[in-house]
Amino acid sequence: MIVIFFTKLQEKLPPLPEEEYLKLLSPELCKKNETYKFWEDGHWLFDSNNDILNAIQYNNYKRPMLDGELDFNISYSKNHIVSAIAKNIKVGIDVENYTPIDFNDFKKIMNADHWKIIHDSEQPIQTFFDFWTIKESISEADDRRIYANEILENKARIDDNTWQLKLLHLFENASLCVAPDKESSIKLLEVNFYNNETLKKSSVKT
Repeated sequence: MIVIFFTKLQEKLPPLPEEEYLKLLSPELCKKNETYKFWEDGHWLFDSNNDILNAIQYNNYKRPMLDGELDFNISYSKNHIVSAIAKNIKVGIDVENYTPIDFNDFKKIMNADHWKIIHDSEQPIQTFFDFWTIKESISEADDRRIYANEILENKARIDDNTWQLKLLHLFENASLCVAPDKESSIKLLEVNFYNNETLKKSSVKT
């Protein structure tokens, strides 16, 4: 099973709750939080478990990892934060806010088949970011950070590695994709920083 934590930051946390969340972070991460220019960039740290953050190691490709059977990945875009953790499954995740873009600036990112699907779509911006999160989530899962061009239905290949693709539209204005290396069910946990009920639980199997 893959557990996905997700949240949408509505506004900067008031001082008291922010101080409470800062207590969960290590001194090093508190210092890192102070370096961010925008509050959204610093608040993603609050969506992370401190025990996990302190246990992070890095492999030869500088990819963050946990010792043992657990794998995880974190992504954030503007006010959306997502993280995935799984046991005995390699996993990548990516979220991207919809923003106005000039497709000409990204011609080399997609192949001709993908561009046809994007241009023929009734929602080309959403379709573009669906493809973008697919590529980014695979890149996050693969140690070498390689983009995949061989994307067929709900799977993608890089060399001998096959990645399952699961697009989840949890937010109105953002695309989200999770890319595990094997089929798995997904459990969604929504994190709410603005009331006492921090976690709102729901689950979905795909």
